[in-house]
Order: sequence, then structure tokens, then C-alpha cells
Amino acid sequence: MAEGDARFAALYEVGRYINSSLDLAEVLELAIDTILRVTGAERGFIVLADPDSSELRVQIARNFGRSPTDTPSFEVSRNIVHSVVERGTPLLVNDALSDPSFQRFQSVLVLGLHSVLCAPLRVKGRTIGAIYVDNRRRLGLFTQSHLDLLVAFADQAAIAIENARLYQGLQQRLREIADLQAYQENVFRSVASGIVALDHAGCITSFNTAAEVIFGAPAEQVLGRGYDAVLGPDMAQFVRAYLAGAPFSEQPADSGQDIACEIPGRGRIYLSVRATPLRAADERAGGLVLAIEDQTENRLLRKARQAEEEKRRLLSRFFAPAVLEEILRNPEAAANLAGVRKELTVLFADLRGYTTLSEHLPPEQIVTLLNCCLDLATRAIRTCNGTVDKYIGDAVLALFNAPTEQANHPELAIWAALALQGTSARLRHVVGRHVRFGIGLNTGEAVAGYIGTPEQLSYTAIGDAVNVAARLQASAAPGEVLISEATYRRVQHVFEAQCLGPLEVKGRSEPVTAYRVLGPRVAAAAPEDRLAPTARHCPACGATLPARQLPCPACHGGAAPADADYLELPGGQRYALVRNTVTLGRGAENDLMLADTAISRRHARLQRLSQGWLLIDWKSSNGTRVNGILIDGPYLLEDGDVIVLGDRRLVFRSAPQSEPSAVDAKHEAAATVLGRLAFLATPAAPLRGAGGE
Repeated sequence: MAEGDARFAALYEVGRYINSSLDLAEVLELAIDTILRVTGAERGFIVLADPDSSELRVQIARNFGRSPTDTPSFEVSRNIVHSVVERGTPLLVNDALSDPSFQRFQSVLVLGLHSVLCAPLRVKGRTIGAIYVDNRRRLGLFTQSHLDLLVAFADQAAIAIENARLYQGLQQRLREIADLQAYQENVFRSVASGIVALDHAGCITSFNTAAEVIFGAPAEQVLGRGYDAVLGPDMAQFVRAYLAGAPFSEQPADSGQDIACEIPGRGRIYLSVRATPLRAADERAGGLVLAIEDQTENRLLRKARQAEEEKRRLLSRFFAPAVLEEILRNPEAAANLAGVRKELTVLFADLRGYTTLSEHLPPEQIVTLLNCCLDLATRAIRTCNGTVDKYIGDAVLALFNAPTEQANHPELAIWAALALQGTSARLRHVVGRHVRFGIGLNTGEAVAGYIGTPEQLSYTAIGDAVNVAARLQASAAPGEVLISEATYRRVQHVFEAQCLGPLEVKGRSEPVTAYRVLGPRVAAAAPEDRLAPTARHCPACGATLPARQLPCPACHGGAAPADADYLELPGGQRYALVRNTVTLGRGAENDLMLADTAISRRHARLQRLSQGWLLIDWKSSNGTRVNGILIDGPYLLEDGDVIVLGDRRLVFRSAPQSEPSAVDAKHEAAATVLGRLAFLATPAAPLRGAGGE
């Protein structure tokens, strides 16, 4: 009796201890160690049903010496455990080897099991598992008191195990919730849009990192405060209007509402706001969520781009595309727009006979004629990267070497003048009559920059060099190009000119030595070219071409660079214009040899300009025609122009030109350009340097 009391006292103390712990592993350890000690069993197992599958699984197994027991050895008692769990009643076996009910289990015989005790673990009428102990050495080791002890212990252990499992599940759920909250907070912080959540009273409950940046306030200082005290009056007005049900029909349904706000520390900002009711579980509105996009930078960039495009449109009225791109790309070139003293070549061109034409033609035809002539002059000037200064009635003033640097500006100016004179033949098809220009050029120092008032500005040049060019133009006959001695000295190696001697010009005390430009110099063919032409190379692929025959046997004209202008030859072959000068003629010394007796040995030449090509006839016997017009001077080619030399028909094709890319307003150089041009909106700054007239 004393032994039984001691067992129950120990059981009571252990029961108190295991029920004080919520660690499942610790509870199982205490339970199995205690039952082995108080029963004297050799082995013990605690089996629990899986909450999801109800499958019985060994949670802990122990020998009397506390060494772990391999799970496969439990197979011998699995049927006993299943029976106890299914019936919910305890089981006492004194000798399993001699009991007919267990002799049919081969494992009982193999392991030699004798004494067995098994009690169900029950909680609130549910069986959650079983406690199993046995002894393979002694018969009748366990008595009814042992069974009663095991049942009592199982009841306490079941409660402790269930509590520990519930606590374990709760802890797992709390960890999942914490992980989910951490994930949501990370997402909340990472969202680029500002997120502001309001409760039903209008107090801020959520304020993410983007919202902190937008409104310049940390979350810890705004949580719990009213929206009107944090978001500013403009946003507060929007929220009140939204809560009052005010319509916002001017905005598309799938876009935000645009709001301009004044934020301390940031000034005026521009937001796109989308409001969504915060729904509770019962679908009643419990607050408001504001998704806010800061459009301030995008708006400023758009305005900067618009200003840049407007500036581009303004400057494109004066400058050739290549010069314009250089101005927008190069801050130093932009700085020159404010006014700088430098060497320029000035071109004055005037339409001859305009006054007489005005007397005989109606005003509408005069306007058409004038526009066509000025358009032709502008194209010729811009083809050579010149800058159109201004139109003066039927005259045009152009500058070279301003505002961007051009080392060969005197040559470019004369090429533009010759292109204008020779291409004026194109106007016959438009105005029905032959028109001519008188052109004067001079090279010298002048001050170039913007002149005028903030309301009306003009990029121009001031100085004696401009005046001399104007006087030379006044002395030029129709179709004539006159240049000063200063210009002639810079171009005499390129152009032939006839000295006209000193000319008395209006407004000057000293005469001006003038030269009449006859045309580009024609280099004589070398003796070896005339007698024994050497092998040349295909301009497209570089293959050797004996006697300069086309098409090229290597590429058949198909390897021309994609960005190269070309001549379309009879039969569809292409001759790529990859050199600056291309000679055409019957002789083998030419770049493009055309075997035709109607073509002169050295017939014509193509001259590359900055933005195009000139066709120059070399005083050939039968002449050169473009679009049916017999040209008598350098002719500025356009895409699709048909060139006829003898019986050969060539078509000029220009490579597709990509549109100039818009300058990024955030780019440092473009920002500098806008800064340099800021004077456009302010009173005109004085020009630097000395002026002339």
C-alpha cells in the first residue's frame, strides 16, 4: 500500500510539472520518463494522431536506460495501440506469448513480449493517441494498480500534450502572422507611390516611406493626427470633397486626380491622387486609402522639354540643323549667342530684277516667286552649315563661322553662293521664268549675337565686314558672285577667280578690291591617267576594279553603307558616294567611268558639301542635264533628281536622315544651353566687342 501511495504521489508531482510546461518536446520527455520509472517497464512509447491525416505516429520512444528506441521495433505493438485508440479503453496483458489473442502476431513471438500496458490519451472525448509500455523479461509484471496508474497519468498527460500542441500551433500561427506583417510592411515601404490610410475619424493610420518623402514628414510624427493638419490645405480640400461625394468627372475613371499643393520645405508640388474607401469585414466603409503619385519632377521635365522644343523651333529659323545640334550639344557654342567678336564670312544675296517683276506680276505671284527664291537660298546656305541672319525683302543675309566654329568658312560660303546661282535654274518650273541672284561675300571681324528687345530678338552680325559684303552684292551683276580680297586669299587654291580691281563702294572712303568667282578649280589629269589608267577600288566594298568598271564584280553595288548617298545606275546597280569628290566621265581616270561616246572624257564632278551634294559640269561638249534642265553652274542635288550625261541616266538618292533627337532636359549640357539663353526673356544684354556701323 505504501508503494502504491508513493507511486501516486510521484505521479501527482510529475503531473503538476508537465502541466506547467507548454513545450511539447519537454512534455513528452517528462511523460515517458515518469511512466517508465513508476511502472518498471522496459520500453515505452507515446503515439499521437496526426491532426490532419489522423495517422498514428510515434512521437517519442525510450528504453529503461533512457537510450532511444528505433521506431521499427514498435511494429510489434502497433495492433495493440490501434485497438486501444479505436476503442478508447486501456489494455493490460500479463503474458502476450501465451495469450491466444496475440500469438497470431509474429513480432510478439520474435521479440518475446510478455507484460504489456497501453492506455488511451483522451481530451474532451477525443482520443489523440496512446501511451504504451512493455517488458520482455518478466511475466505478470503489471497489475491492475499499474493500469489504473497509467490511465490516471494518461489523462493528465493528454491534457498537457494537447495544451502544448495548441500552444505550438498558436506560436506557429503567430510567426506566420509576424512574417506576413513584416512582408506587408516591406511592400508598404517599397511602394513608389505614397500610401496614406485614414480611419473613419480622418486620423492617419498608415504613412509609408514614399509619403514621408512627398510631404516631408516622418511617419512617427503624423500617425494618429488628422489629415488636414498633415497633408496641407489643398489635399485636405480634396479629401473633404471626396468624402462629401463631389464628382471629379474631368478626370478619366482609371486615372488619378491632379492636385497642386504647397508643402513646407518643398514649395509647390504636383500630385496625382487616387482615393479608395477602406472597407471593413461587414463591407461598411471604415476609412479611406489615398494612393499618391508625385508628378512634380515629371511635370518639370515636361516643361523643360517643351521649353527646349520651343527653343529648338526658334533657333531653327536661323541655324542649319547641324549648327543647331551643335548649339544644343555644346554649351560653349550656346554662350556665343549672347554676342562675341570673331572672324566671319558674310554672304549677301539679292534677287535681280525683282522691282521690274513687281510691276508686271500680280502680288500673289510675287509672293510665290519670293518664297521660292528665299527657300532656295536658305537650302543652299544650310547645306553648307551657314546661318540665315535675316530676309530683307528680296535679299538674304547669311553668316558663316557663327555661332559655331568653321575652320573653312570662306570655302563654305562660296560653295553656298555657287549652289544658289547654279540651282536657281530649278525655279523655272515653278515661276515660269529664269531668275538670277547678285551675291557678295566678305571675310572679316564682326560681332555676332542677339540684337533687339525681349519682345523681338534677331541673331545678326554687326561690323564693317557686313557692310563690305553688302556693297559687293550691290555691285554684282545677275548670276555673279563677287568676293573681297580677304576672302580670295583664303580660297584661291580651291576656286578660280578674276580680279576686277578696286571698286568704289558706298559708305567707304577706301575702295574695295573685288574678285569675280569663276568656279571651282579643275585639277588636270595626271599623265599616267591619260596614258595607262591604273586599277582603282570599289567605293562600296573596296575590291580592285580594273579600268574602274562597274558594277563591281565582288559586291555588284550591294555593299554600299546604309547611311551613304548613292547614284542609281542603269540596271539597278548602286554607286555609293563615299568620297568627298566623285568624278564622272568617259575616261578611265574618273571615279565613275561611263562608256559612252556622247560623254566627255572628263564630263562632270560631284562635290560633297556639309549637308548635300553639288553637281558641277566641267564644260563638257554636250552638257549635263538635271530633270531635263541644262545646268550652267554648280547644281544642288535633291533626292530623286535625274542626271543625264550623254545617253546615260543616273538617279541621285540621298540616305534617309533620322530626325534629330530631342535633348534631354536633365542633361547637363542642355541645362547649360537653357541657362545661356536665359537672356531671351530679359532685356537684351550688351554685345561684347567693337561694332561697325
